[in-house]
Amino acid sequence: MEYWILAFWFAVAIVALVVEIETTELVSAWFIVGAFITMIVAAIWPKEYIAQVSTFVLSSGLALVILRPILTKKLKLNKTNETDKINTMDGYKGFAETDIDEYGGKVNVNGTTWSATSTSPINEGDRIRVVRESNLTLIVEKDKE
Repeated sequence: MEYWILAFWFAVAIVALVVEIETTELVSAWFIVGAFITMIVAAIWPKEYIAQVSTFVLSSGLALVILRPILTKKLKLNKTNETDKINTMDGYKGFAETDIDEYGGKVNVNGTTWSATSTSPINEGDRIRVVRESNLTLIVEKDKE
């Protein structure tokens, strides 16, 4: 028996597992399923590489089509509480990395650079306070403290 081919498909599963752990968005879980099913085919027909690749593609695709909707629903991956998402940065403080006006600018909050807008002009270096978020842009005002 050619054990290297089993080790190859096991390695594919491990790489997919590592990617899945890093993303946590059900991106590569299907390749894990496909790799393990392909390991069974490889154990039966170790030299049938086309059958193995076909099995991997088909089983990964079927796992995606069948399991993703079920797991997404069970794990509630697509559902976010809009109030949690919108109000997460309210009141946070930082500083203006560039001049900010109603057309935009950059701020630094907790060590992260964000796009920002303000209804009143803010100069580079001024301390700011986050009023709210709008998508990935922070609405800020000059910090009065």
